[in-house]
Amino acid sequence: MALVVRRERPEDEREISEVVAAAFDDASVAEFTDSIRASAGYVPELTFVGEEDGRVAGYTMLSYVGLDGGSIDRLLILTPVAVRPDRQRQGVGTAVVRAAVAAARIPDQAWLALPLSAYDPDIRGRVVYPPFFPGPPDA
Repeated sequence: MALVVRRERPEDEREISEVVAAAFDDASVAEFTDSIRASAGYVPELTFVGEEDGRVAGYTMLSYVGLDGGSIDRLLILTPVAVRPDRQRQGVGTAVVRAAVAAARIPDQAWLALPLSAYDPDIRGRVVYPPFFPGPPDA
């Protein structure tokens, strides 16, 4: 099976939802993904699928969230990363994340868990997630 990483297409949405729900064993994560897609922070150019034999095997997206109290008003966040259970731990997630990170080097201001070429250490503030983002897990 050859993995092809490409941008998400509208006709992929149903299959992406199935992959996300299966990967997390939770349909609400697929609904969360749909909420991101419907939000003002959605960036179609920064959504990627890993496809094998015409089937979606993995998925990720970058979207904008707000930043209060900083020199800019928004940042990119990478979530979710989902891989079909039968393809987990085989490089599919890594491939879609690499594609998303490479594509994210385009915006003037971006933030992920790793610095991008546009990284600016002077950017500070409180990240403001849209209301549909889940809260942190209970400690």
